[in-house]
Amino acid sequence: MASTGHGEDGEEEKRKSEGKRKREEEGEDGVKRRREDDGGSEDEEPTPGMATTGHGEDGEEEKRKREEEGEDGVKRRRGDDDRGSEDEEPAPGMASTGHGEDGKEEKRKREEEGEDGVKWRRGDEDGGSDDEEPTPGMASTEHEEDGKEEKRKSEGKRKREEEGEDGVKRRRDENGGSEDEEPTPGSSQGTSGPYPRLTISRYNLHQVLGRGNFGKVVLASVPGRDTHMAIKIINRREDNEGTIKRERRILLAARDCPFLCHLYAAHQSLERAYFITEYLSGGSLEDLIRICCYLDINNIRFYAAEMVCGLQFLHGQNIVHRDLKPENIMLDAEGHIRIIDLGLAQDGVTASSKIDGVTGTFYYMAPEVLLGQEYYTAVDWWSLGIVLCRMATGRFPFFIGHSKQKVFKAITRKEPKLPPGMDAAIEHLISQLLRKNPDKRPGVRRNIRKHPFFSTIRWEELEERRAKPPCGSGL
Repeated sequence: MASTGHGEDGEEEKRKSEGKRKREEEGEDGVKRRREDDGGSEDEEPTPGMATTGHGEDGEEEKRKREEEGEDGVKRRRGDDDRGSEDEEPAPGMASTGHGEDGKEEKRKREEEGEDGVKWRRGDEDGGSDDEEPTPGMASTEHEEDGKEEKRKSEGKRKREEEGEDGVKRRRDENGGSEDEEPTPGSSQGTSGPYPRLTISRYNLHQVLGRGNFGKVVLASVPGRDTHMAIKIINRREDNEGTIKRERRILLAARDCPFLCHLYAAHQSLERAYFITEYLSGGSLEDLIRICCYLDINNIRFYAAEMVCGLQFLHGQNIVHRDLKPENIMLDAEGHIRIIDLGLAQDGVTASSKIDGVTGTFYYMAPEVLLGQEYYTAVDWWSLGIVLCRMATGRFPFFIGHSKQKVFKAITRKEPKLPPGMDAAIEHLISQLLRKNPDKRPGVRRNIRKHPFFSTIRWEELEERRAKPPCGSGL
């Protein structure tokens, strides 16, 4: 259309020409474009629903508002140089931002924070952005107060990552493994004792106390502390991870019983697991039997009563020991009993939830174990009967030479052979504990504490460790 430049017609034509130019700059996608120096166009600002041009003062104002408000409902203001726009003020219903200094700060945060909640920084030359620093769950800021808060949250995340499901703080070792270092307060899996903060590198190892298929037990100490402890070192394999976790779980449960070995701490690396336990300096019951051949009846009664307390505690937790024998019954410095080596113990066992598997030491196994049948906590009472016979006679009640086949037949089919002249009460208790039917053994069928053999035991005093041990400090 031909334009005129005279009077009112010229002004009208000029506005129409300007409107046409603006429509040409706005493409089909409803995005305002601006001419580049070479005649091209560049997307500049979205207009919701295709922007229309206004007429007069009201039209120009309305158009300007629509141009400044993008699809996100945020008011924008014109840039100084390239007619670009900046988020300035949210529309009603959207998240509000501060005005003045607060508004600028909030706008800068939005520009720096992408959809993934990662803080961005502007490129120096091309106006681009780089990922600068991910923050767990929220975008970080560069201000001092926000930085302190973010640092605390980042530290909390690192601690949570170091603390495994078992609630124990872990630290990375040099080869990428981790060590249990400190129990979390209130955690049921936390360890007790005087050494919760030590790492395995802090211990001095002195001598080997024992060896087994699992690994070994060594005597250790900490520099500057006049106390010794025993460290059970287990070689980690793919097939024993569950066993190690179970043993630690059972050791933690055993802390509440004075007749079970107590765990101080647990550490691990990529190749080994370490259980730091109390050192029991009184020697084992096996050592005492070998020295004395057989024990005095009062000594047997005292040790047997403390073993009963330990086993009843385990069974009350639905734990079966499965390897009760004199080698796994230690004496502490005062001469009290401590049942140790819970590596073969199994939790979650009841009369209605039995387990199977030939596990333990052959001469102390119950017939149902040797026969491959399902069993429960009654197997520990059978083993206690063998231990009592060893303490009273120095012999096994089913020992027939060194032929395991003959011993197997004796355990599964024959009655125990007890020497004449034994105390009648202990003889009766042993024969009851060694019954082939597990449901009829004392400790299962009826309260073993009421057996005549324990008639002189004051159980409350014994459980509180106020009863005086017969042999003082052991060996």
